[in-house]
Amino acid sequence: MNADMTTTELPSTSIDETSTPNTGNLQTEPVKHGDFQQHVLSSLDKILSGQEALRHDFDTFKNEISKSVECHGNEIRELTVKTEELETSVNNAWRNVHEHTKQLQGVWEEVNKVERHTRRNNIRLIGVPETVGENVKEIVTDILVTCFGMDQSTEIERAHRDGKKGGNRPRHILIKLLRYQDKVTILRAWRQCLKDKGYRISDDLTRVDLNEKQKWSEEVNDLYSRGMKLRFVGGFWRDKMGKKAPFYTEDPRVTPQKGPYPGVHAAE
Repeated sequence: MNADMTTTELPSTSIDETSTPNTGNLQTEPVKHGDFQQHVLSSLDKILSGQEALRHDFDTFKNEISKSVECHGNEIRELTVKTEELETSVNNAWRNVHEHTKQLQGVWEEVNKVERHTRRNNIRLIGVPETVGENVKEIVTDILVTCFGMDQSTEIERAHRDGKKGGNRPRHILIKLLRYQDKVTILRAWRQCLKDKGYRISDDLTRVDLNEKQKWSEEVNDLYSRGMKLRFVGGFWRDKMGKKAPFYTEDPRVTPQKGPYPGVHAAE
């Protein structure tokens, strides 16, 4: 069996250890100086082109901003003009309101003077008990005769209760005298004549004058404690010489000047 076997020898491949491997495309060609310069110049051209594009975009943006600012500036100027016109209109309106207010105040003062004149001979008897079926004119005549010592010739044009019925206090008796001098006599003497009667007499004031009288009550009491007596005549508090009270300023409707008042000293 061994004799029949043939031995086949494989061809041997010899490797030259000194041989150089084939690198093919991996071999790098050396860059020439002219090609590098061209590459740099090309890159610079691209950079310059980019800068020019940026400059153009910036100029465009700047122009748009300038136009926008100019547009808004015009709008602001227009708004400023309109605001000034509105301020002028408002100021004119306030001047007109002020002027009309002054005119209206003058009208109300004239109306108050007319109403004051219609009440010139009127007085109010306050605190007299009220009874059913009373004769008011007889009550007034009896008080004038018995308390004031006036004769029955004192003419009373009209006398009646004033106000709504049903209150807790008796209504005022409104009296209209024929002669103004009789009213002056009664107003001067009523405190002494009605001292123990429980009722009193007051001038028949308009609503404006009544408010004016009550507004200064604190100042009037202060001056009275200092020895100055005042009376309310013609819409103002006045001294015995007829001069306005010292708490009035040039405008009698303003806040009073708090004491001490000029020329007024505390009562000794």
